[in-house]
Amino acid sequence: MIDTYSINDEFSLSIGDAQAKAITKILNKIHLKIINSVTWDKFEDLDQVVSGLAEVKKRAEDLLIRLIQRVDRIEEQLEGIFMNVGYGIENRLCSHIELFVKDVFMVKPHYKRFRNHI
Repeated sequence: MIDTYSINDEFSLSIGDAQAKAITKILNKIHLKIINSVTWDKFEDLDQVVSGLAEVKKRAEDLLIRLIQRVDRIEEQLEGIFMNVGYGIENRLCSHIELFVKDVFMVKPHYKRFRNHI
């Protein structure tokens, strides 16, 4: 930080208090802009950070793609399991459907079985 008090005191002796305050404010604003400006060193550091983030993002995308592929394979396997379970239940019930329909509805079902037991 710059010493605005001493700058203001020096200017006020030669040009007056109001003008000294105005000039000191302007100098302080300029000083703050210089301090807050991006230097090449800071820019290079930021560039390295951005490059590192880009690498991490790429690895995360690759991992996400692999995870999606694994989930797709698991879904396919579960579909097969569900089909097997469903067919197993159906096969066990098929032999009892005719008796159930006769007992509950008192009619003899007329249907053609399209599949044999597994």
